[in-house]
Amino acid sequence: MDPNKMKKKRSSSGGGSRNIDDEGIKILFICYQNQRRSPTAEKTWNRRAGVSARSAGIGLRAKQPVAVKDILWADYVMVMEEKQKNRLAVDFDRALKDKQIHVLNIAEGAKFMDPDLVAQFEADVAKIIYP
Repeated sequence: MDPNKMKKKRSSSGGGSRNIDDEGIKILFICYQNQRRSPTAEKTWNRRAGVSARSAGIGLRAKQPVAVKDILWADYVMVMEEKQKNRLAVDFDRALKDKQIHVLNIAEGAKFMDPDLVAQFEADVAKIIYP
């Protein structure tokens, strides 16, 4: 296999690739700091066949700040709270022109890979991508 075409890991949470030719459903999960909620969603959904997930944060100190290339890559853009949707719409209005932002209504406070949080992501996201 050509080493230049190998998929590279996006984050330490084990998620998504930077390969623009990813196949399947591509989901971008966004929270503020990209430390608990969105990395949990990314790891949870990267376990599924036919899905590639990434996570990013909209906050100034996010571990992995959201970028235009992430938004353009995604088939689905999902945020944890309505206020993140509003901020994303202002900061990335041109990149989002043909995208819908889905609000998952998941408040801060859960720990990374908390079983209840994983179950909530599995159920809520499935309703959106497999209607």
